[in-house]
Amino acid sequence: MGTKSGGTRIWCPALSVVFSVTYRMVSRLVIESSLGGGSVSEFWFLWLSLFMIAQGLRYWCMASLGPLWNTRILVIPKGLSIDTGPYRFLRHPNYLAVAIELISVPLIFGAVITATLVTFFNAVLILGIRIPQENNALRLLKQVTIIKKHFDI
Repeated sequence: MGTKSGGTRIWCPALSVVFSVTYRMVSRLVIESSLGGGSVSEFWFLWLSLFMIAQGLRYWCMASLGPLWNTRILVIPKGLSIDTGPYRFLRHPNYLAVAIELISVPLIFGAVITATLVTFFNAVLILGIRIPQENNALRLLKQVTIIKKHFDI
């Protein structure tokens, strides 16, 4: 499937699971925190601070990528490699922001089981599916670039 910029869009089947997991996380969070008395954790300030740091990291990622920021895996011919902002230090800083969010929000409400389960499933999704797909897309881009240079296309 093409894009307006001439790139190739790679569908990530796991993204449809994200909505289901998010719904279940919120449901589990509500149930678990209600069973625990419905009060916030005594360390709520720490967890809220981590959540706010994650938001700062996310917006730093967005600002660094500018109009290139999105949630899809796109291969854009003649695409640039971004090495500014948080990308100087990490290959996938936005995923770190997501991981911090997913562990900190349930912990604000003392929902330790929810935090543990959601963090585990997020790690499986990101490390097992999403990042390998992104790396394959980048590898594809490099192969196409090498072929074009070889044949002067």
